[in-house]
Amino acid sequence: MKIRTKLTLILLLASLLPVSVVALIARSTAQRALKQRIGASSVEFAKLAIHRINEHLHHHWDDVQTWALMDELVGLAEGNGGSNDQMSTFLANLRTTRHNRFSYLIGCDRTGRIVAASDAGLLGREFGDSRGFQQALAGEPNMQDVAYDEMARQYTLVMSAPIRDKADPGRVVGVFSCALDWQAVHEMVLDLNVRGQPQTLSDHVMLTDRDGLVISCFDREDMFKENLVAAGMQSAKEAQRGRRGYLVETSEHGLVALAAYTPWVSYEDLPNPGWLFVLLQDADSTFADMARLDRAILCVVIGTLACVLAGSFLIAHRFCRPVLAVASTADSIRKGQRDRRVAVSSNDEIGVLAASFNAMVDALEVATRRAEASARSSWPTCRTSCAPRCTASSALPSSASRDTPPPSGKCCSTTSKRSSRAEGRSWLC
Repeated sequence: MKIRTKLTLILLLASLLPVSVVALIARSTAQRALKQRIGASSVEFAKLAIHRINEHLHHHWDDVQTWALMDELVGLAEGNGGSNDQMSTFLANLRTTRHNRFSYLIGCDRTGRIVAASDAGLLGREFGDSRGFQQALAGEPNMQDVAYDEMARQYTLVMSAPIRDKADPGRVVGVFSCALDWQAVHEMVLDLNVRGQPQTLSDHVMLTDRDGLVISCFDREDMFKENLVAAGMQSAKEAQRGRRGYLVETSEHGLVALAAYTPWVSYEDLPNPGWLFVLLQDADSTFADMARLDRAILCVVIGTLACVLAGSFLIAHRFCRPVLAVASTADSIRKGQRDRRVAVSSNDEIGVLAASFNAMVDALEVATRRAEASARSSWPTCRTSCAPRCTASSALPSSASRDTPPPSGKCCSTTSKRSSRAEGRSWLC
């Protein structure tokens, strides 16, 4: 392998390592930045979605507080008169015309007996065993977690407020409760668009209770059956610990997804239900920009390597050209062109080599000329002292005279040998 090829390969390999390292660092940095940008925007999306749901719930929460102050309801709860039928009709109208998302609206006395209801069939039933009733009776408005309601025969979110005595506001005479149809909240969750598109199996929102039980999601089959914490989803576990963030993990459907998670955010005076919000987005689609970035980095690397290869070839050629010039000059001198010299174009090691080569050739030229001059100066003496033998040799045939040395005579023999080495002549004087 030529030294120029070796040098080109060495330079190429020496450049390949830093280029590869830079490309890997650039890709890792870009991927981290992209993941951070998408993850942060997903967390903000989750917070906005929670805010929207909280506004909806807070609207109903204010209604419950207001309705608990109605004089007719206070009178019924105290047992001081009033028509159960009239109040029940009023509540039924509220449910059907203005707030038809409620499964029922009921007013209870201190014992927990229903004295007014939007559904006449609920009058007289006991409601005192519910946790929400006990808290409201203690003067604490509350919102219970979503659960299956036997009276509504569906999943509801029950809000309760104390009914206070007008003369003594510190005295609670009853409890007013409303069961919000959970389907209303579930539809709000379904209406959320993920990346500008309706939710799918790979891109969807999951809402769970504080224990990780799914209470709303795209796949209705998972509602109130799938538990994300029990299933081992890290996003749900992190949200349960009160943290918000994002990570890449396998979803409940076995798909690799970018999961953004956050615990529920409190809103004004609305009780915090402690729910968990998880947003899942398909990893391949989410990081599609990363694939385009990979292609761009690959093109840059290939272009860089092409430039490095061309530059390495030029550097190797420039480095080897003076060496090749020395070799070419030496070959020309060997063939008899003793006036050839190497051009010295630099002061580096290659230039020193060329200058040394020229000095060596000059020294050899001086030595050769001195030898030739010495041979020419010895030639007349040789002819005089060796004339008889040279004459005898001249009588030989031309071919013999050229190839046969003189028969005797040290002077002629020695001089003619030196002369023949210097000028390439024959043994004959």
